[in-house]
Amino acid sequence: MLPNGITGFRDLKDPYIPEQEKRIFQRFCYSIATHYHCEVLSFDLDLASKNFYSAEIKTERGRFYLLENAYYPWIAFAKNLDVTEIEFVESPFNLTDPSVNVLTLPELEQNWHDIVGELNKAELEQIKYWKPNIIGDIIFNFWD
Repeated sequence: MLPNGITGFRDLKDPYIPEQEKRIFQRFCYSIATHYHCEVLSFDLDLASKNFYSAEIKTERGRFYLLENAYYPWIAFAKNLDVTEIEFVESPFNLTDPSVNVLTLPELEQNWHDIVGELNKAELEQIKYWKPNIIGDIIFNFWD
């Protein structure tokens, strides 16, 4: 079930959901880089027109993006990060950190229609407008 507020949208009467701390996301990315001998190339921590933080990471196998939802500690990995489509991939690392929910490719690519029961009215309106295809498009969105 997708939790209330995961899209970043809410009615003004709904409770405020605080953003995940940017510095904790950055520390998490650097700890991965240290542990797995890769390099953090850049961060995008700006939440204008999107609801997630991202880091571009370079490994021996190539570059990819680590994404974290700005409101819940849910992370995913992507090969491409474009406003029209995010190309999700499996985690290139064996992450077992209990402080984050590492989403698998099957989880990200599943249909969302049956698991939006906890989302608020504003979120459901955004879903109706943007017409996402998969859960990943809701959890990590470029909606404005």
